[in-house]
Amino acid sequence: MYSITKLGVGAIAATLLAACGPDSKATTTPTTKIAVTTSIAAKPTTSVKSAAAPTTTVKSATATTTTATKSGATAGALALATTSKGKVLVDSEGRTLYLYAKDTQNKPSTCEATCATTWPPEVASGTAVAGTGLDTSKLSVLKRTDGTEQLAYNGWPLYRYAKDAKAGDDTGDGVGGTWFVVDATGNAIKP
Repeated sequence: MYSITKLGVGAIAATLLAACGPDSKATTTPTTKIAVTTSIAAKPTTSVKSAAAPTTTVKSATATTTTATKSGATAGALALATTSKGKVLVDSEGRTLYLYAKDTQNKPSTCEATCATTWPPEVASGTAVAGTGLDTSKLSVLKRTDGTEQLAYNGWPLYRYAKDAKAGDDTGDGVGGTWFVVDATGNAIKP
């Protein structure tokens, strides 16, 4: 895997331009384009394109995604939001996330089939981002028995509750004495 720093991009640009300049012994001057793109989603991408060569794309992941990408997948954005239970973990759409007390930390979910219909797993997709007040090192991805990858925080697989109608609802908290909202440390907030 290659890594290009900001100084490295400048050096590449200078080298490419020098190779195509008036002192060059080449009989034709190829068109060279250099594009530097950074993504807010914590995956900087640098591309160097040349008309005479195939496209080379170099990607480097930042510390924000290191833990969550151990299994090869990335997660979504987690944040803290205030509900009737206090500050709780929510997904990128503000929907309250829950943990299942019958699960085991750092192990695949035990909520399958009908359970997963009522308690949909927070499927890993996009780039792992821990919002203000959350610890990025606690983000991870666990593989479910059906092969999908589920976002976990502090080792607990995370779920939504199908009966929560909108962002900020936390009606699943305490259901069956086993479903709880999650605090910033990744632990259950029990009533």
